[in-house]
Amino acid sequence: MNGQSPVVTPLVTAGNGRSAGLPEVDGRCSRVALLLGDSRAACRAFKSSGVPVAHVSDQSHKRCSADLCMRCPPYGAQDDAVRWTEEVCGMARCVAELGSPVLFPTSDRALLAIARCYDRLAEVCTLSVPKPDIIAMVVDKVAFARWAVEHGIPVPAAQVVPVGATVAGIAQTVPGPWVVKPDHTFAFERVRGVKLLVAQTPEQIDLHVAACHSAGLNVVVQSDLLSLGAIQWSLAGVCDADGKILGGLLARKLRQVRWGAGTAVETVPMDQSAWNLASRLCAALKLRGLFEVELLKVPGREPVVLEVNTRIWTQIRLPKAAGMDLALHAINVAGGTRGGISQTYRPWVGWLSLCRDIPVSLRLLRRRELSIGEFLRSLWHVRVMD
Repeated sequence: MNGQSPVVTPLVTAGNGRSAGLPEVDGRCSRVALLLGDSRAACRAFKSSGVPVAHVSDQSHKRCSADLCMRCPPYGAQDDAVRWTEEVCGMARCVAELGSPVLFPTSDRALLAIARCYDRLAEVCTLSVPKPDIIAMVVDKVAFARWAVEHGIPVPAAQVVPVGATVAGIAQTVPGPWVVKPDHTFAFERVRGVKLLVAQTPEQIDLHVAACHSAGLNVVVQSDLLSLGAIQWSLAGVCDADGKILGGLLARKLRQVRWGAGTAVETVPMDQSAWNLASRLCAALKLRGLFEVELLKVPGREPVVLEVNTRIWTQIRLPKAAGMDLALHAINVAGGTRGGISQTYRPWVGWLSLCRDIPVSLRLLRRRELSIGEFLRSLWHVRVMD
C-alpha cells in the first residue's frame, strides 16, 4: 500500500489484534457487502437483511450508516490506478478478517474503477459485476447505442456524433424532439450540473453537441420518446454468471427530473414484453449480479431499451419492500447460491425521494401536468422514502 494505511472509521482494534466494529454471525460473518461509492440507501438495504456493510469511497463519509467506513484515494481515470488498487485491496483484506467481501459499485465512476483493476481486485474479493469490456461499453452511452443496433436490441432512433464531427442532417434522420446524450453522463454532470440535454430545434442540437464536444465527450443524439407519451419502466433484478435473470421486478417512474433520476416510483405487474427484452439483453451482455434496465414503452409499440446499469441503483430499497429482496439475493448469488429467486414481488408499492420530489411535483403542478389528486394518490402506496 505504498507505505500508507487506509483511512478507516470507526474501525477499532480489539485486544486480540483482530479488527472489531462489524457484527458477527455465529462468531463470524459469512459475507460482507463491500460498497464502492457513497450510497446510504445501499447500506440500509443490506443491513436491513442482516448483511454487514463496509463502505469505501474517495469522498468524505457523510452520515455513513455502514459498519465500517474507509477512505480511499480518488478513482478517476486520471489518477494512479496502481496505488488506488493496492489500497483498496488492503481494505478488502481488512474486511476479509470478518467475512468474505463481495464488492458492489454504487456509481458509474466506481464501475469504471473496478473494470480498470478487475483481475487484481478479484484476488481479494468477489466482484458482483460483469467483465471489464462489458462494464466499459454499458457505461459509455455512445458505445452502448452502437452495440444495441449491432445486436438487434431495440433502442430509440439515434445518431452518433464523435468529437470533431458535424451534426448536419440529424433532424432529417432522427425524429425530434431530441435528447443529446454525452458518452459519460457522469462526467458531463460534473462540468454542467446535468447529465444530458434536450433539444427542440436543429439549432439547439448544434449548441448542445458543441457543449458536449467542448468537454471532450462524444455524443449520441436520440429521439425524445417521452414527448410521445412514453411510459418509463425500470426492470431491476439479479443475473447469474451467464446473464440469466434469476428474478426481477418492474417499476414505473411516476415523476422524475427531466431525463434524469426518478423522484417517485411504483412497482407494477410484470409486462411480458419488457421481461423478454430484458432477458435477451442480459443474456447478450452476460451481465452478472445486480442490474437495472431502463425501458420506454410508447402506446401501441414494443418497448425499447434506454440504458442499462450494472450497479446498485437509487431505488435499491424498493424491491424488499415489494417482496423481493434483491440486495440479499445478489450477495447470496455472488457467494455461490444457485437457482432462481422464489419470491414474487407485489405491485403498487411506492418509493419516494422526498427532497427531490417536492420541487419536481411543484413544477409539474404549475404546468398542470400533474393534478393534486394524482399527486396525493401516488403518496398512498409509498412504503420506502429516501
